[in-house]
Amino acid sequence: MDLDAVCAFISSDLAEGERVYMKGPPGYDIGDGNCLSMLKCIYGLVQAPRQYYMLCREVYQKAGMKQLQTDECVFTRYVSNIIGQPSLTNEDLFVNGKFLNMEIVPMQMRVYRSCCHPVAAMILVMYVDNNGIRHNCEELVQEFEKSVKEDGRINLQREGELDWFLSVRYTYDKITGAIGCSHETYIDRLLVKYGMEHANTCKLPINPGSDLESLPIFDTPDKIVVRAYAALIGELLYIAINTVPQLSYSMTVLLFTCPRPRRHFSPTLRCCCVILLASRKDSSCIVANEYAFFRKSFRTNN
Repeated sequence: MDLDAVCAFISSDLAEGERVYMKGPPGYDIGDGNCLSMLKCIYGLVQAPRQYYMLCREVYQKAGMKQLQTDECVFTRYVSNIIGQPSLTNEDLFVNGKFLNMEIVPMQMRVYRSCCHPVAAMILVMYVDNNGIRHNCEELVQEFEKSVKEDGRINLQREGELDWFLSVRYTYDKITGAIGCSHETYIDRLLVKYGMEHANTCKLPINPGSDLESLPIFDTPDKIVVRAYAALIGELLYIAINTVPQLSYSMTVLLFTCPRPRRHFSPTLRCCCVILLASRKDSSCIVANEYAFFRKSFRTNN
């Protein structure tokens, strides 16, 4: 589920004691020699993203969410879904393994009707004005939305399922709990951009024993070539991090050569692109109940 914050950055106030002045906007006459004193943040203000984050943290924690110490943009809430059971503790979740034995709770014993598990869970991930939510209990989401609405400082609107995020398409299997992510559309655009949509595929982009430092470099690096080379490395690295991990080694090696691209790197980059051609319809998968990460192609072969 995606909850979008409407006019996010202008929802937060300036820091206490901070004064910011601005000229009048075009068409708004405030007279010669006058200026406007800002009461809230606006888009383009350097401190606006941080102030909005601080506001979200305050409002979300007030709504019962707990912020992770390892990732400050992730908030969670876990509630016991069995009537009469005590509140959940960290020991219940991690030491005693409450999530490892998610038996079906009879309807008459449930705290939340929509949740059939003994633990009702909601996980929220912030990214600028988007709030991606995974949950097994609709009532937890409704309680969160109600609390934020009553606070009145952040306007959250449901934008449907979080199927697409930062050019990655996500799927969810409600039976197995598997989450799939695919870069197929982004990869297709990238291959067309570099004229390689009809290229033949290959299996290995670079030999692990290759000594790239021994290859000759340009006598006088062309800034345009360096910029284009770095852009392609960045595009491939983004894909490798998210959905095509078999490119990770090659991208790590080539990343350090961005300031000094070598002529002989072109075949390696072409190989990386044709590997994308072969793997663009595959998807990385995370199976929630097994805590495992694997590729769809690996699963098929096994």
